[in-house]
Amino acid sequence: MHNLTVFELGRNVGTCYTWTEHEHLRGPKDIATCVSKWLESKDSQGIKEVVLFSDSTVSQNRNGSFSTMTIHTLQTAVNLKSITHKV
Repeated sequence: MHNLTVFELGRNVGTCYTWTEHEHLRGPKDIATCVSKWLESKDSQGIKEVVLFSDSTVSQNRNGSFSTMTIHTLQTAVNLKSITHKV
């Protein structure tokens, strides 16, 4: 079982994305997909700015797939105007 948790410090709320090894691995596209879904939910809530904190695992969140996802999200978002990723 794999788990990715996004925790909102300002609201003290966590969102967990889970999947099994048989569904997908835990690679860069899997991580980017989960974060993309979370960012889309923030956009639909009218959030304009997001700051992401993560470890510096290149194979999961510090790579081209993750960067491309954030750029695509900003290009297609209605309300979200800024995503800052700190490691």
